[in-house]
Amino acid sequence: MEKRELSILKAAAALAAALFLSALNAPPPAAAEAGFPGKPLVLHALSLERDLDTNIVVGEGAVDLTYGDLRLRADRVVIREREKTVIAEGNVILDEKESRLQGEYLELNLDTRTGFMTRGHGFAQDYFFTGERIEKLGPDRYQVLKGSFTSCEGSRPDWKFKSSDTIFKVDDKVTARHPRMYVKKMPVLYLPYATFPLERERASGLLIPYVRYNEIDGWIVNNAFYWAPRDNFDATLSLNYRENVGWGPGLEARYITAPGTFGKFDGHYLDERDGGNQWKVTFDHQHALPRGIRGQVDLYFLSDRDVDRRFGDELETQATQKITSSFSFSKSWFQYDIVFRGLYQESLITEQESTLSRLPELTIDRTESRLFDTGLFWRFSFEAARLRSENVEEIFVLPGAAGEDGAGEDEVLLADNIVTETNRVDILPVVSWPKSLGSWGSLTPSFTYRGTFYSEDLEGESHTRLIPAFDLALDGPRVYRIFDPRGRTGAFEKFKHLIEPRVTYVYVPEEDQSDLPQFDLVDFVPSLNTVVYSLTNTILGKTVANERGKSKTRSLLRVKLAQSYDFDALEVLGETRPFSPLRWDVTSRPSMNWDLRWKGGYDFYDSETDSQDISLTWTRQRVKLRGEWRSLSGGSRDFVDLWARFPTGNWFWDLRSRYNVTEEEFIENAGMLKYTSQCWDISAGIVQWPGEYEFRFQLGLKGIGTVLNF
Repeated sequence: MEKRELSILKAAAALAAALFLSALNAPPPAAAEAGFPGKPLVLHALSLERDLDTNIVVGEGAVDLTYGDLRLRADRVVIREREKTVIAEGNVILDEKESRLQGEYLELNLDTRTGFMTRGHGFAQDYFFTGERIEKLGPDRYQVLKGSFTSCEGSRPDWKFKSSDTIFKVDDKVTARHPRMYVKKMPVLYLPYATFPLERERASGLLIPYVRYNEIDGWIVNNAFYWAPRDNFDATLSLNYRENVGWGPGLEARYITAPGTFGKFDGHYLDERDGGNQWKVTFDHQHALPRGIRGQVDLYFLSDRDVDRRFGDELETQATQKITSSFSFSKSWFQYDIVFRGLYQESLITEQESTLSRLPELTIDRTESRLFDTGLFWRFSFEAARLRSENVEEIFVLPGAAGEDGAGEDEVLLADNIVTETNRVDILPVVSWPKSLGSWGSLTPSFTYRGTFYSEDLEGESHTRLIPAFDLALDGPRVYRIFDPRGRTGAFEKFKHLIEPRVTYVYVPEEDQSDLPQFDLVDFVPSLNTVVYSLTNTILGKTVANERGKSKTRSLLRVKLAQSYDFDALEVLGETRPFSPLRWDVTSRPSMNWDLRWKGGYDFYDSETDSQDISLTWTRQRVKLRGEWRSLSGGSRDFVDLWARFPTGNWFWDLRSRYNVTEEEFIENAGMLKYTSQCWDISAGIVQWPGEYEFRFQLGLKGIGTVLNF
């Protein structure tokens, strides 16, 4: 009896579907297409009925409806073709693009995509939400009444906001009235109104305040507003407060006006309580000009030398040694690189003011190429510049020379401003003649005749300096041997030992340059009668072929030794030292986990190393350890730099310590601990510098961003 009744039901359903499809003239069985212009509606169900008088279609049992990018599944669906509306009941699931709504009852207009769902839940972009009533205000807009939202998955989220009225606009923002934040079941925050950006790229709005603390400034609070009115422009306006100093505004703006034309402005001002003020302005602009010319402007202005130490967050920024402002126009033309520039530079490491300007300056560099159809190659560099340096020197009273005013021997009596300026033209052509020696390697002689003209030397007279130079380089012979051990050794099946010697002789005659001003390395060319020799040993490994028969060759160890011998070495303190320290450069990567670099020099006369730099890095999956030791001037100054990164599950440790061994003082100690969950992350740490330290803390929520930052 039950089988008979089931057969009758199946037959009735098949007949109703056949009549419905016949009326719509649609071929697929057990499916229907409604006649909406431009977008076909496809409907699958166990039972389908259509009233031709009212144009109402009813589907029951595993209903599956698609209309454009919209898909609706439910136990029962009623379609009003004239109004283009749908009523769905029972296990309703509505998918639209990357959004979903689920509930027991839904009313929806298929064209306007507006409607509502009762006691539903769903997700849009990064957020999951629930509500007693969810209004669909358009294709990408939802209003959740008396509900909650979170970016955490699961029925028991780590955090959520409850709100009386929340509006989601995909790729725009979330706005909530009277949101209350809960961590698990505990309320922790209430806001009368809140807006969270949902834009995948940029969105204007207030940024989370950045709070930090150090011993000198006390509490520091940075409040900022991000403004992005157009795709090619954005700006960050900030207001900074320093507890022990004062307050001041800041502005950072970025723009793109055309392909290859863009820039950035960054300015900060600090109004100090003691009546002083500090400010810093930088401006960088690059401009694509006609005919392939590229223009660039870099401006850097400071109120005083301590500004970078005040505004810099990192040790490298605080230790800025010079500031430079410049402009340039450059063009590459065939084998020529042409640059016209101006530059102004101020040193921050000297106690007294020291500046250098190069305005204007023209440089032309030609890359090396064959000279006509000969075996010769040539290149040259040209520079013409107006140079000016200014140095302030303080003159002190010599012992026993105190005047009537009672000035002591260490008291400044006079500050003298020394200005040096000249026009300089420097031409450096180089001609070389490489010759192959077959299996013995190659021999390359090179010759140059450098000419430098000064409009004024230190005596106020014009000066022309002409210096020839010659060098002869012998590369090779390169010898090697391949080791093919019996049976494979680990990951390698073959090894290659390569030996590459190189000898270079350089001769530059001595030239009296005592009357020349000193602006840079161009102004002093040392005399040389030196031979430089080096030997490079490289061990290569060929990996075992993989399942596709492919293998790789890797450099496992590279050792370079170099030294020079000066034929014209001068006698100093009764001793002549023609040999330079022996230099070495060792690079080793025996496996993918280890990386070693060792550079240094050994002085045979003093039987000591004059400098060393050793770094060792170990990496395995996401764990990374690195240590570096730097020793300068025969061990007179030693530094140790240790860095470690330990990701363990959801935890992430980042530690760094820089130590001045000579001064027995830590330059920087920093530790940061971060925990990342599925929908939130938290990090905390401390950074310590000599006489100063900072605490750092940050809390971020997925989909919302950083909510606490200090």
